[in-house]
Amino acid sequence: MARPGLTEGETRDLIVEKAEALFHKHGYKKATVADIAKACGFSSANVHRVFGTKSAINEEIASRLLGAFLEDAKRATRSNAGASARFSAFVTRLHDQTVATFVERPEMHEMCVAALEEDWGAVKAYRLAVIDTINIIVDEGVASGEFVIADTAQAAKGAMMALHRLLHPLVAAELRKHADEGAPADLISLILRSFK
Repeated sequence: MARPGLTEGETRDLIVEKAEALFHKHGYKKATVADIAKACGFSSANVHRVFGTKSAINEEIASRLLGAFLEDAKRATRSNAGASARFSAFVTRLHDQTVATFVERPEMHEMCVAALEEDWGAVKAYRLAVIDTINIIVDEGVASGEFVIADTAQAAKGAMMALHRLLHPLVAAELRKHADEGAPADLISLILRSFK
């Protein structure tokens, strides 16, 4: 049952909001369902009824976070610039968000590890959405004559594989430790050359 005065959707949003705040403050492993319930002002049973598990709450947080990443990065592509500039802006924005959220904030690192260990659908959906956006940019580049690619879907998938170095939180953290191996712009430039 939802807390008095809250709809089922509002109850769900409240749980996610309070859980995210606790995960940021204490880390995913230390925050318990009981802590989340207390922050919401209701019982642990109500949290379990709405989400089932703490992992499900975490996946919902990740889904919302990654969705916001994607929308923000897509906004970076909304310009009259050519496809190369839009691709670069999209990837750079995603990389910057990955670093700021998962690399520079250790408490968020636990969420990332849980996502990988539990193979969350939210992460797969995000990766597919990134590939779709890359495919759109590449299609537009081909249509304008900027890119010369026969199979844009394959090119988008290949680009995503290469971008793993910039967009996967654990790998992006390693890249920062070994900056002498190259900067994100170097990889973006290499991918763009493969499109021409």
